Amino acid sequence: MNRFIASALAIVIATAAISTAAFAQTYTWNGVGMNNSMNLNTNWVGNVTPISGDPNLKLVFASGNSNPFQNIATPLSVQDLQFSSFYSLQGNQIQLNNLGANPTIAVNSATADIYAPVDLNAPTTVSATNGAVNFYGALTGNNLTFNATSFLNINIAGIGTSIGGAITANANTQMNVNQSGALSGMLNVVGGYVQFNSINALTAGTDVNVSANGQLVLQAATAVEDLDVSVGAVVPVGNLTLTGGISSSSGANVIGNGGGSVALGGPTTINVTSGGTDHLNINALITTGSINKTGSGKLVLGTNGTNTFTGANTVTAGTLRGSADAIGTVINNSTVELTGGVLNSAVISGPGNVIITGGGVQYNVAQAYTGTTTIDGGFLAGTIGSLPALITGVGGGGSVEFLDAGNVTVPGMLAGTLAVTRNTAGVLTLNGNNPYTLGTFVSVGGVAVGSDTAIGTGQLGVFNSANTIEAIGSRTLANLLFIGNGATFQGAGNFNFTDATAKQLTATLTHNSTGSTAIAGKFDVNANGSLVVNSGTLSLGNAAIVNGFTSAGPVIVNGGTLSLNSLNFITLPTVTLAGGTLNVPNGYAVPLGAVLQGNGGVTGRLATANGSTIIASGNLTLGDAAHPAGVNFDGELYTNNNTVTLQDSNQAVLGSITDLGTATLDGTLVASNGAVLNFGRNIIGRGQIQSNNALADAVIVNGDVNGDAISTPLVFTGYVKGVGTFNNVGFAGTFAPGLSPALLTVGNTVLLPSNVLDMELGGLNRGGQYDAFDVLPASTMALDGTLKLSLINAFNPSAGNQFDLFNGTTTGAFTSFNFPPLNVGLVWNTSLLYTQGIVQVVTIPEPATLSMALVVGLAMLRRRRA
Repeated sequence: MNRFIASALAIVIATAAISTAAFAQTYTWNGVGMNNSMNLNTNWVGNVTPISGDPNLKLVFASGNSNPFQNIATPLSVQDLQFSSFYSLQGNQIQLNNLGANPTIAVNSATADIYAPVDLNAPTTVSATNGAVNFYGALTGNNLTFNATSFLNINIAGIGTSIGGAITANANTQMNVNQSGALSGMLNVVGGYVQFNSINALTAGTDVNVSANGQLVLQAATAVEDLDVSVGAVVPVGNLTLTGGISSSSGANVIGNGGGSVALGGPTTINVTSGGTDHLNINALITTGSINKTGSGKLVLGTNGTNTFTGANTVTAGTLRGSADAIGTVINNSTVELTGGVLNSAVISGPGNVIITGGGVQYNVAQAYTGTTTIDGGFLAGTIGSLPALITGVGGGGSVEFLDAGNVTVPGMLAGTLAVTRNTAGVLTLNGNNPYTLGTFVSVGGVAVGSDTAIGTGQLGVFNSANTIEAIGSRTLANLLFIGNGATFQGAGNFNFTDATAKQLTATLTHNSTGSTAIAGKFDVNANGSLVVNSGTLSLGNAAIVNGFTSAGPVIVNGGTLSLNSLNFITLPTVTLAGGTLNVPNGYAVPLGAVLQGNGGVTGRLATANGSTIIASGNLTLGDAAHPAGVNFDGELYTNNNTVTLQDSNQAVLGSITDLGTATLDGTLVASNGAVLNFGRNIIGRGQIQSNNALADAVIVNGDVNGDAISTPLVFTGYVKGVGTFNNVGFAGTFAPGLSPALLTVGNTVLLPSNVLDMELGGLNRGGQYDAFDVLPASTMALDGTLKLSLINAFNPSAGNQFDLFNGTTTGAFTSFNFPPLNVGLVWNTSLLYTQGIVQVVTIPEPATLSMALVVGLAMLRRRRA
């Protein structure tokens, strides 16, 4: 019986021992003992003190908080530490070992301040759900990984910290390293955030890998051997020294943006392995070293300052992008992308290509590269000597500005989606074939076009009245012409702009060219615009549409010809001619209140409104000689002491006032095919009204003609008819009063020796059936020339008929008569002509009076011979 009891007791003791060894490896701190000693069993649940090195030894610091002091062993070998509240772990070293599995430190909504030294004797993982672990004691060993499901904050601050192997900060972790030389292994920032707050937190030769949107922030100077960035960022607030190379892949990666600089330890290979839109941005100032760019991706040197390289950079593959200040001297074997800046020396060489993007780049010196030059959204400026021989716009295109002071000639060197600009005094001459598409824009200086393909297919825009446009030879251009703040055509060539887009002029367009310029399409001059033609021919507007040309601004033609085209009459507010010609094929209407003044000519139909004015300051030719309505005036015409010629295929129509001469000098109005002065219209002044002396070209006067004085009269040189009034007027051609027999009241009138006074006789009713004159009191009609009597309406005078032709004071005498023959036995008798103004029909006198009849007959014979 006792033997059995003893055996059973032995089995129980053995079983208990086995159970303790297999299942008692987790210890939970309760801290209810008299102090924080971890070696006091009452501070542990179950009153059992942990045993260093137990298999799978796990220490759990649950709810509550205290300051456990590790004094169980030196070191205390454990596998796992778990914190669920705030604890400050102090005392002797804790060594994390693989006691059945790799060790862990876990915090769950807790903070663990670990002042005790920690030695990582096996790869260790620190994990958390909203927690923090602060290593205030020395942290040593190798291979440390930080994981978090929501957030984990890590501080490594212990003096003597030195961690080797692989140090990995995964997503949702933030690690602060506050000790120099703390990390000597491979640092992997895999989606986490790592910040170095002490100088050289990495020991020499340490590599760094930043990926998965990880971020490494260097608050203090740090040296890195090899840096691998794959969708991540390295932000040097302090200075970053790279002693190895850089590799970038899988996205847009960044080194910089913290204000610190980057020092390259010598020739540094930067391998950006991804192409397309993936790139590495170094947004920090580079102070030393040089770059060998490899890989198909893009390296962007994005600093706003000037990088200082100690050697030439080489682009072996892919693209190097940056401003002129950022890229240094480059041997380009692939692609250089320039984003701005000024190249003051030949810094780019090699067979590679150059792309201009983003900003303004200026070449002050010719570069030595032999590859292509393209612009994609950028701007390139330079002189003809510094720019490449061929520049092509691609994608979003860009512009090229020629900075040459003075005149410069550009051969065929521009293509693609490019614009050309000129902001420097002097003429930019474009020759050859330049198939660029975004236009040519001149703000300062001028442009000359040497071929039909010299300015590509975009618009030609000029923006200043001082800008000049010149054709070399005869140029036909389909480019839209845009005139902003004015322009001047110069030279001797000819332009034909065929683009039919409507155009508006808001400033002054001047034509100084001695050649011709034709601009197609509807053309409008607004109130701020004006046209000035000094030479050559300028043709504007569209003759096929109504209002093909309009103007609310002044028109000045000092020389040459201005041709304005519209389907209808063109209305112009103010026109000044100074020797030039205004050509208006479909007519020009001078509106109410407007003025046409000067000397020169208006070719084309001319109509004037009542209240408009034409003032001649020199000889002036107006109208269309081939049109039956070549001249149709309602307004006023002032010839001054000049000759104004009216062109019309029949009679020109005169307006409300036609004023010839000045107070002291005669003027001349020429209307070869005659003129019409309607009722209520007036001719005044002094001088001549010249026309053909033919009935078909008669000047028909139904209005009033008043010369200044009988000593300075108005003289008609051609055929004159009408029922108007005449005062201080002379006739030197043919004067046939009335439109049919009429009684005309006249003032001072002079019939000059060359004049024929043609009076119609159609009956015996004075003024109703035959022409007659009433000379106003105090006025005189001076007789000279030829008196012609014409029988009308089959009238056959008989003996005793008399015709009272002149009632009033007359002087002088006709030099000849042209009377129609009478019936046999009848003769004309003028014995009362100069005393009573009467011509009679009488019978042939008896022989006793034969001598008198002979005298009359001889007079008639003389007229017939004449």
